[in-house]
Amino acid sequence: MKYESTEVFVPYDVPTVTYVYRQENDLETQLRQALKTPGLIISLSGPSKSGKTVLINKVIPKDNLIQVSGGAIKSPSELWDRILNWMESPSEVTSKSARTLTGDLAGSASGKTGIPFIAEGSVQGTMRAGLSGTSETSSRTTRQGLDQVVRATSLCSSTTSITCRVRSSRT
Repeated sequence: MKYESTEVFVPYDVPTVTYVYRQENDLETQLRQALKTPGLIISLSGPSKSGKTVLINKVIPKDNLIQVSGGAIKSPSELWDRILNWMESPSEVTSKSARTLTGDLAGSASGKTGIPFIAEGSVQGTMRAGLSGTSETSSRTTRQGLDQVVRATSLCSSTTSITCRVRSSRT
């Protein structure tokens, strides 16, 4: 039987001709179990053409897949930036807080002095003062790569998990 090349190599889908179920390893079940574990980051590796991409496409829905071409990644931070972008995490967070303190001080004084039947005097005074001040604090936080991904995924419960799945373009 002859096959067309598009039947054997199906980009971003599970080929029906070349998919080999490995019953002795039960890789599909192992991957599904790992995906159910909250906070777990899964790494799949193997020799070229060993079926990594086909396995992932068979088990993981496309909308839950982060597509990363291995040749496009030059450093670990680039990989984690791509994952954080997929998670819609901001690249930078700036927070500001301000405190304003205001106060008024008012007072009055009066006094009377004199010599009985000869002289008498009085003094009165009023004082008013105001005080106002503002204090501002600013902080900027940038992405923290793998640590941030681990923190974000470990906060998820098993029912609301953001599961990060990385796909290699080299299978």
